[in-house]
Amino acid sequence: MNKLSLLRAIYEAIRWDKLYEALPEVSRRQVDELFRELREALGDVAEAPEELAAKVAGGEALL
Repeated sequence: MNKLSLLRAIYEAIRWDKLYEALPEVSRRQVDELFRELREALGDVAEAPEELAAKVAGGEALL
């Protein structure tokens, strides 16, 4: 699993009611913006060589 997939899984697993209970001042828009920034930051990071090798071996690599 790559970091972007992990980030997506975390976002999808958020229990919004618990988040709003813990941080009543936070809005969905703020959370979405944070995840957008994290996704962009992760997108700028090159994949680990082993992940890229596994994708190439599996025919999934995009160059």
